[in-house]
Amino acid sequence: MAWEALLEGVCKAVAAERVVVPHAREILVSGRLCRVEKILQEIVKRLAPFGPVRRVQGFASIAKEAAQGAALIAEGLAGGQHQELVEVMEINKARGTVLDYLYIQGAEALRQKVLG
Repeated sequence: MAWEALLEGVCKAVAAERVVVPHAREILVSGRLCRVEKILQEIVKRLAPFGPVRRVQGFASIAKEAAQGAALIAEGLAGGQHQELVEVMEINKARGTVLDYLYIQGAEALRQKVLG
């Protein structure tokens, strides 16, 4: 059941993104689970109806994908070679915090504690 839920979640996320970006050239997948061949093959199979699927190849051998992405964004924000990507994604226009959209009991107390 968990296996199907994982794959269904991936498919739903891609379907939702395709509404926003209907003419995407390809679907990029990354992360620890994509290094497991069985998982990668099943994800590719299920996402194939949406378009070509490719696993992202990182640029560092020991850093996790999320850390590599953060470094790429920081480099772009600093005016480096990924500046255009940061501009297209409008990252420099981002405002607020992850706590702004937290809707659970005690959220306000957490915001006060963390943000002051």
